[in-house]
Amino acid sequence: MSLLLYYLLLSEFDGSFDALTRLHNRAAYDKMVNRLDGRKLYSVIVMDINNFKEINDTFGHDFGDTVLKKVASVIRKSFDNSSTCYRVGGDEFYIISSETDPVKLEHQLKCMTNNLEKERKNDGRLPTVSYGYSIFKGGKGIGFQEVLKEADDQMYYFKKIQQDMKKSTQTS
Repeated sequence: MSLLLYYLLLSEFDGSFDALTRLHNRAAYDKMVNRLDGRKLYSVIVMDINNFKEINDTFGHDFGDTVLKKVASVIRKSFDNSSTCYRVGGDEFYIISSETDPVKLEHQLKCMTNNLEKERKNDGRLPTVSYGYSIFKGGKGIGFQEVLKEADDQMYYFKKIQQDMKKSTQTS
């Protein structure tokens, strides 16, 4: 009986992780979202690898997988135990954290971009990452999807700024 319970525990544990990146997977993310009840304070960080399709098209899918693993590793080491990191699909990563201090969140995000920049010095083919975050501080009428949308909108705004900066340096 104990072996069966151990097997079930391991199956559940193993089924919660993305096989490529070893971050939590979409199913684990969905379970966590369903547990958020509107009373608990949290933050959501949304990340996307910039120009990932170009990486795959230029260097091949094997290198694309290497990029995903490297970015996941940087994300994992840049955030503390108050954060759970997920690969939710393709080149998209979400972090749900109990940290709600914007200064501390910005520090962790800066740490992540610095760690990624160090990796890019070793391999210039590694792309940058765009991100956005939103903090849920409680309140009626605000659900998880609104918090996620705010983080997602912020990430796309950041991505557009990066693209505009890249274009302006290319035309200069």
